[in-house]
Amino acid sequence: MLSTEPSEKWYYDACTLDSKLETFYEIINKGHKSITSHLAIGEGYANCLLKGNKVSSYEVLDSFVELIKKLQTKGLLEIVGHDKVEPILEKVKDIVPRLSVTDSLHLATALHEQCCIFRTIDKDFDGITKPIGEKLAYESGMARFAVSSMSLKSRDELFRDRKSIHRKKK
Repeated sequence: MLSTEPSEKWYYDACTLDSKLETFYEIINKGHKSITSHLAIGEGYANCLLKGNKVSSYEVLDSFVELIKKLQTKGLLEIVGHDKVEPILEKVKDIVPRLSVTDSLHLATALHEQCCIFRTIDKDFDGITKPIGEKLAYESGMARFAVSSMSLKSRDELFRDRKSIHRKKK
């Protein structure tokens, strides 16, 4: 019997939780197991507060929380903690010492969860080349690992994606 479980795990960095719905489109439609962390959710939540005036910020916050809850409830997004990542975190700091503590923690969490793709729009990850990704994978007991940058979408693409999300069968 064939398994319906996705074969790949992708980690979504905090900044991707605010990337004009490309992330959410991927999570809903691409068929991989999507993972993010408590830290990423906290950062995404804080970013919602920083947008616009006080009234619209709370509307954005409510929408963000509702969307994350729905994705989690439907089994489309797993939110993980950072427990037991310390050994991998030390390796990440040795291999990519220029990363901040939070960026290193995101990377270590993705590796700990055996994610083969790390999705981000954070330019701080631009220097993580294929050889560095291979070294991180090897040090974490994985076959492969890559940092993959996302692009911001145009308004037309965003509108098309929103329509697609709302039409998606429950």
